Amino acid sequence: MYSILIPSYNEPNLNNLIAEIRKSYSFEIIVVDDGSRLPIEPIHNFPEVTVLRNKKNKGKGYSILKGIKESGRRGCKYSIVLDADFQHDPEDILSFTNDSRESDLILGYRDFKRPMPLSRILSNKITSSIVSFIVKKNIKDSQCGFRMYRNSIFKNMQFDEKGFQFESELLLKMGSLIQINQVPIKTIYNNSISHINGTKDTYKFIKLIIKHIIYGK
Repeated sequence: MYSILIPSYNEPNLNNLIAEIRKSYSFEIIVVDDGSRLPIEPIHNFPEVTVLRNKKNKGKGYSILKGIKESGRRGCKYSIVLDADFQHDPEDILSFTNDSRESDLILGYRDFKRPMPLSRILSNKITSSIVSFIVKKNIKDSQCGFRMYRNSIFKNMQFDEKGFQFESELLLKMGSLIQINQVPIKTIYNNSISHINGTKDTYKFIKLIIKHIIYGK
């Protein structure tokens, strides 16, 4: 019924993340390697993990859609997406599965009272407020990558964004049309390298919002 989907790009913590997931869950695990420079390890250490590879870096959104398609092909109804950098605690997967029955999309939301880089707090507050206003729902954490999707909501849907902005585009296009629930999650800030470019991605978000307002897409 559930698959765990992990888009990954040059991520050294991926192997540890999968090992931690396997301690508690037997769900199908699908890793989408987004053109990493070196082959990722789980294919060797966890032969039961499905690894899909992009020949070159296509972007997080592209990889998520590719993984969801594979999840559906394998008969799974839901895809639980975690970031590969181990900032998401696998223990929280249970919160998503417990709340899945009436949900098309479940968003994790972080505790902003806990230590977190100020730039992330400000960026998230602004983007979440804008998305909430447009979709007319209180979206607490629009930038959180820990999510669960009902695979069927993607049928006949087209998306323009292939990178990190895919998650915002999905909320803008579908947020007012689908059942969204939200669950609190823990966040682990380690020494992993972020692939998000603050200035560049903020510009892309503004461009996405303007496009949605003008063209409705």
